[in-house]
This record gives sequence, C-alpha cells and structure tokens, in this order.
Amino acid sequence: MTQIIQLNLKLSNAFLLLGKKMVLVDTGTRNETSTILKAFQKAGLNLQDLSLIVHTHAHFDHCGSTADLQQKSGALVAIHKSDSSCFMEGKSAHIEPINLFGKLITPFMKDGYQTTKIDLLMDKTFYDLSRGIY
Repeated sequence: MTQIIQLNLKLSNAFLLLGKKMVLVDTGTRNETSTILKAFQKAGLNLQDLSLIVHTHAHFDHCGSTADLQQKSGALVAIHKSDSSCFMEGKSAHIEPINLFGKLITPFMKDGYQTTKIDLLMDKTFYDLSRGIY
C-alpha cells in the first residue's frame, strides 16, 4: 500500500508518495530544499531513493526547488506537456484569478525558478504514481 506524506511548504503543499518507487509531487518555491530534506530525514528516508519529481503544474510555488532537488537526488523530472514550455523557461504558467483575493495577489506571483531538464512529458490526465510512471 502507498503511504502519502504531506509536506507543508511556504505557499503550497508537496506530497511524498512511498510506494514501489518514491515519488515527490511538487517542490514548493525556491529555497525550500532544506524543508523537504528535513521531511525526508524525519521519515527516515534517503534522498537518493527518490526516483521521480512530478509537477501538478508549472507555477513558481510548485516548481521552485526542483532543479536543486534533482541535482541532489538524481531523480527524473516529469511535467504535463501543456506546461513544459513554461517549465523550461522557468516561468509560471498563466494564472487566471477567479475572485478578488486572486486578483489582488496575482501581480505578486511572478517569481521565476531555476530550470532543469524534463525527463518525462506526461500527456494523460491520470497516472498511478504509486507504481511509477515509467
């Protein structure tokens, strides 16, 4: 059975999936590697066992620490093909605010992030990440 560990980051959450392979879903903003590494240590996990970093979408608060974590772990990086060009440019995909709060904070959500190569381009809407997708 797959265990899911939620990581509470600065502006978003990341999820560590412990199944046949270890998968990290999202990496938060820049400079959150240390928070993620502490979560690994707390769970008794080794970063070198991370096989895949997958992204829900290409926003700075979901991809910010990917390059650093990929370099430290050697994990593969995956993102949906519709967000791949933004990811490769280190830019957030378009944000369409749906309420007043969203309209107020959107101008402050333009931070970029360091890019890294994409190993897997996803094109489906659902993957069973507990077994890996490769």
